[in-house]
Amino acid sequence: MFIEFSKMPNKSKVWVYQSERKINLTEINQISVKIKDFCNSWTTHDKPVNSSFKIDEWFILLFVDETEYNISGCSIDKSILLIQSIGVEYNIDFFNRLNILFVDNNITRLLPLSKFKDVITPDVIVYNTLVKDKLDFLQNWKVPVTTTWLNKFIN
Repeated sequence: MFIEFSKMPNKSKVWVYQSERKINLTEINQISVKIKDFCNSWTTHDKPVNSSFKIDEWFILLFVDETEYNISGCSIDKSILLIQSIGVEYNIDFFNRLNILFVDNNITRLLPLSKFKDVITPDVIVYNTLVKDKLDFLQNWKVPVTTTWLNKFIN
């Protein structure tokens, strides 16, 4: 069942899907309808999954409240299939983990890891795609690269 993001518990689990390109406003609006419909029908073992999402120009984030019960593997697979189908429909790869999104002069930029290694400095701000729950997302979404696994590439 879809729940407004603001009403989701801070411990709500999050899955982050990073786009390979900017998602335009028309696409965001269309994708939002698809995800909200999905959330309203999403179940795990015939029980509704209390869920929410956020979409911006570069990310789709799915949030699940597991307070009452944990979501099953089959239900997680359904969400992955949703993101894959959105990717096919809009020609966006949401599963390339070798792209790095970072903030450069208040503009989000995307580079393949191989090129990011050439421009990385300790003051670079990156998107933390490893956030675990809503609270972590709210507190640690954009972080200094020095606090992430990418730190090892700083010269």
